[in-house]
Amino acid sequence: MTVVMRILGRPDGQPSPSDDQYLAHYDPNGRNGRGDVRTTRDARAAMRFKSSVEALEFWRTRPTRRTTCAPTASPTGRCLPTA
Repeated sequence: MTVVMRILGRPDGQPSPSDDQYLAHYDPNGRNGRGDVRTTRDARAAMRFKSSVEALEFWRTRPTRRTTCAPTASPTGRCLPTA
């Protein structure tokens, strides 16, 4: 039996474009450590895990690198990599 992850909603209860979709891709180091997530409405296209334990361990994966915000943020409000 394989397991897939379905996104039920955000922890704060706010709506998200990913609500009720399945996890298709996740890279915790993507987007400079902020995480790269892709979802799908098709359960057949979702990532597969051998067990619920494996899925839970994957869900808990933390980035190994992370961009911090510089003291003065850019005009666009995005974090700037610090040296």
